[in-house]
Amino acid sequence: MHKRIRPGTRRSLGRPNFLVSGGSTALASLLLILCVLVSGCADSRISIDALRDHEAKARAIEPQQIDTQQLSLTEIKEYTVGKGDVLALDLLGLQSEYSLDEILARVHDDGTITLPLVGKVQVAGFELGHVEEVIRKAYIPDYVKNLAVYVEIANANMTTVVVVGAAAQPGVVTLLRNELNVLYALARSGGFGPGSSGRVQLRPIRSDRELLSFDLTDINDLRRALLAPPLESGDLIFVEASEPPAVYVTGLVNSAGPVAIPENGSLSVLRAIAATGGIREYMKVKEATLIRRLTNGEQVHVKLELGEMLAGKVEDVELQAGDILSIAHTPATFIQDWFIRNVIFGPTSIGVRYDPLAQRNA
Repeated sequence: MHKRIRPGTRRSLGRPNFLVSGGSTALASLLLILCVLVSGCADSRISIDALRDHEAKARAIEPQQIDTQQLSLTEIKEYTVGKGDVLALDLLGLQSEYSLDEILARVHDDGTITLPLVGKVQVAGFELGHVEEVIRKAYIPDYVKNLAVYVEIANANMTTVVVVGAAAQPGVVTLLRNELNVLYALARSGGFGPGSSGRVQLRPIRSDRELLSFDLTDINDLRRALLAPPLESGDLIFVEASEPPAVYVTGLVNSAGPVAIPENGSLSVLRAIAATGGIREYMKVKEATLIRRLTNGEQVHVKLELGEMLAGKVEDVELQAGDILSIAHTPATFIQDWFIRNVIFGPTSIGVRYDPLAQRNA
């Protein structure tokens, strides 16, 4: 077989680089074997219609059943008195040695307060209305015949948690005893910031407590957040930021990478390809693969008839944030690409320039 070195071409042991007149039987055989191997692989991709069925099943999740009496999104739970609270007591009708009708009383570690004349009275764990009744019974009838009692919180023993991340006003927030859940902590920090994803993590200060995650845009996770164990001082609430909505295009396009979805807009397969500079020159692509993660966590691979889509024969498919559009090599495109890279057309002959290492890197 006649070989001739191209002018200006340098030969090296590691990277053979030569021109073969008329092509190479060995290379053609190698390509044929490769095509047979690739075409023999089973195609596990699903169709667009099957994708719609999968998405419908993913959305049809049975809601978590919870006793609705345990939930109250519009009302704050009644405050219960606990140790460390300071109570302001109005005792109308009690004449003490110093003629005091209003006193302050701190709740001790044992859950009691100390009252004039009667001494210690248990109040921890009671709502304010119940505390008023307990104090009234402690004085009547042994000390007075009639007594009006009014109790309010002068200084509550607050729980302090830290909110970080994509909250509107991250920082240290304090919560009352009836507000010890993620929703109140988030509300105290101004709610979600503009870059929030709606997901939060509860990272407890104590190592024996479980790390919890909630997607507060999902009704089931909202219920879970309301029924979770109460927050403790030192707990950290992390508000996750959302990634800019985008799809990711890979393969035989001129500029592979993420393509942003316009705000309050949409992005289709053909527009995503156009945004990456289009299909590589001289490549005739007939199909592509859409990789999508469904709402139930399942990831599906969908076969797209890209050639017919480009020709306007089938519907252009709308993409979702996080989708991957893969325009990978097929046996036909591999052969096209090989010829584009290696076949040289001269004025009187056709040559083949073959560099295995460069081909491998490409």
